[in-house]
Amino acid sequence: MQRRKFFKERLPYEVKLNIRGFLAEPEISFNITLPEKYLATNQLVATKLAQLNSMEEELNKQVFALLVTGTFLATNPMASATSIRQDASTHA
Repeated sequence: MQRRKFFKERLPYEVKLNIRGFLAEPEISFNITLPEKYLATNQLVATKLAQLNSMEEELNKQVFALLVTGTFLATNPMASATSIRQDASTHA
């Protein structure tokens, strides 16, 4: 029961917009972070955020969902399993 409560806890995520390059051709990227005091007490969340911030396409989806709905999109574990199976079959 305690674990379920942990995953339903609302945390103050910060979506950071990074703009680099020239004004005419900006390079835009995002990061999702938590204030330090929450990262220290939520190691699992910190690890997941680090993973998410390294996957640009998934990060963009999650940023959009977080800004529009106020929640993250659920991940589809079958999607990664399917892509692994497809990669294995094409390399066989």
